[in-house]
Amino acid sequence: MQPFIPARLKQALTFLRLRVPGGPVDDPADLPAARAGLEALARQIPSSALPPMRSVTDLFASVPESDREDGWRGLIRLFEPARCTDRGALIMEVHGGGFTQGSVAAFQRDAMRLAADTGLRVASVEYRLAPEHPFPTAPHDVARAARWLFAHAADIGVDPGRILFTGASAGANLIMAAALLLRDEGHALPAALMPVCGSFTPGDTDSARRFAEPVFGLGGRALERNLTLYLNRPEDRFHPLVSPVLADLRGLPPVCLFAAALDPLFDDSFALASALRAQGGECYLIEMPGVAHCGVPFGYDPAFRTLMARLAADLLGAGKPGRPRGSAA
Repeated sequence: MQPFIPARLKQALTFLRLRVPGGPVDDPADLPAARAGLEALARQIPSSALPPMRSVTDLFASVPESDREDGWRGLIRLFEPARCTDRGALIMEVHGGGFTQGSVAAFQRDAMRLAADTGLRVASVEYRLAPEHPFPTAPHDVARAARWLFAHAADIGVDPGRILFTGASAGANLIMAAALLLRDEGHALPAALMPVCGSFTPGDTDSARRFAEPVFGLGGRALERNLTLYLNRPEDRFHPLVSPVLADLRGLPPVCLFAAALDPLFDDSFALASALRAQGGECYLIEMPGVAHCGVPFGYDPAFRTLMARLAADLLGAGKPGRPRGSAA
């Protein structure tokens, strides 16, 4: 059963879907133009509309020589808000874009808002895009950036025990995948994970069918097209780094999930929460009524943005003495 949506909201959402660059594409040949449109849109945002930053610094993770042939540098952009309340904590943020679009620059405003909302520094991570670089390139790029941040935490004044991973949409999937890779290596893990509106199942959920058409900015069919571009093989959708509900989730840090009620990925967050709890994990699930896909990170709902910021700070113990939640005794 479709929820009741006022006609004006439907019109607004349809306008956003049709006019805003960066949405899903039907033909891979359209990707260059869509990517360029998303980058251009970001450049058009006036500086007066961006939260004030004390500093913006480009860092570069160690990238193997073989990966530099296409210009890949492993960019990590560090944002310090004008009012930084705790320089010892850090949020590693991974942008969305359906695995096929986006960049640190294109989603810079979201990283700046997160830094300003939390009063914490944010490290926004670049990863290579499909279909030029299909799965599993992106999860390994994100994990490599995370390893670099842990290894160089002292250099940038960060306590390695107080790093939180967050991401929206594709970014939510990628932070889960990166955490699984780090855990399997016996590497240090973040204090917490905060995935927002992520893809965590092989698909064919009730919410994906209910919101198949892109009335709310992103439809279930568009998700399928993105996955087809992202994956090397159809069977990869059952890989635990693509569908973490199928993974061994033991040993992960606390996970705080945000699920948008008008999102084809709504059921994915519930499925992941169930899988985490069934395996003894610490998990929190926050449902956002009346919110479309990625409505929070794009700033459509200030109330939920504020909630996310407070939870992130709480999970990191920001501004408080002692260990953050989820840290080892």
